[in-house]
Amino acid sequence: MKPDQVETAYKTDMPMGQLSTVEALIVTSFRLWAAPHREPEATHPVWKTGLHVAGVAPWGLHAFDTLLWVTLASGAYPLDVRCHTSTKLGRDEAHLLKMLAMCQAGTINDGVMPLSLWMPCFAAQTALVHLQLFAVALCNAGLSIDPVIREARNPNHSSQLGQKPTPHTLH
Repeated sequence: MKPDQVETAYKTDMPMGQLSTVEALIVTSFRLWAAPHREPEATHPVWKTGLHVAGVAPWGLHAFDTLLWVTLASGAYPLDVRCHTSTKLGRDEAHLLKMLAMCQAGTINDGVMPLSLWMPCFAAQTALVHLQLFAVALCNAGLSIDPVIREARNPNHSSQLGQKPTPHTLH
């Protein structure tokens, strides 16, 4: 899969109903992680639960958490992460899905360009390691992100169907 195919797979404000179960799980976990930062006085569900139940290893949960903390600490602008009840995809939720899909397809492993939209280059180098670890943890749990198949469910999208990304592991 080419990076430009992944880039067009996720759009800001696309309906959450067009996401696969894996994609929705990741977005919901991102939203639950961000919720206490948005409303610190409120009580929130634990963001790790869904990923844990889906089989993501503890080190994968830690990688996700660290990625988001690095992003929060070094981010150049406030992230567009919606409330967990929102029916539309936020800009940065779409960006996270795109980056994870690129990691799993093996198209992001030689640079930090996608992360540089969120943070300065020095921080992106650190965050890239955690992004890749989380992508591997998802694959190890059988949770592959496949935007090409998602596009097949959406008749308004056309792409090269049948090209399934191959998960890559870190050595």
